[in-house]
Amino acid sequence: MRMIAIAPILLALSSTGALATGGFGCEARDAAARIEISASTTRGMGFPVLSIDGSVELKGIAFGDDLRSTRFDAWSMLQYWVEDDELRFVAYIERHAEPHAYIKLVVRTKFDERDELVGRYEIEALDMAHPTGDEDGAVRMEGEIACVLG
Repeated sequence: MRMIAIAPILLALSSTGALATGGFGCEARDAAARIEISASTTRGMGFPVLSIDGSVELKGIAFGDDLRSTRFDAWSMLQYWVEDDELRFVAYIERHAEPHAYIKLVVRTKFDERDELVGRYEIEALDMAHPTGDEDGAVRMEGEIACVLG
């Protein structure tokens, strides 16, 4: 009988965790790159990230396969913040072997008049095995990106 009386309380307590979690997702698909980001966060203490999964595919660049299509997780995340009407995100993915290579992804979005998070992404990428682009050998590209916050 005690278990029946406690069951509604346990159910109520177990469901409050779901109210305290959320997340964000971003996607861009254009001629330069394909970007997908999916993250889960808590809603307290500055929206800390619980987990994140993402991918970046660079198009039309003569880089190694590992750099042209790469995945990243929370270890690659340098910064992210949600404040007022913006969501920003910075990730750095590095090849852990020679020759040196990296991708730096920056996402900046704001809510528009339809309450949708839209903005721009910037990518800086360098593959020392295939230096192209600017004087330093890095390639820089940017485009539009859309995100959802839940």
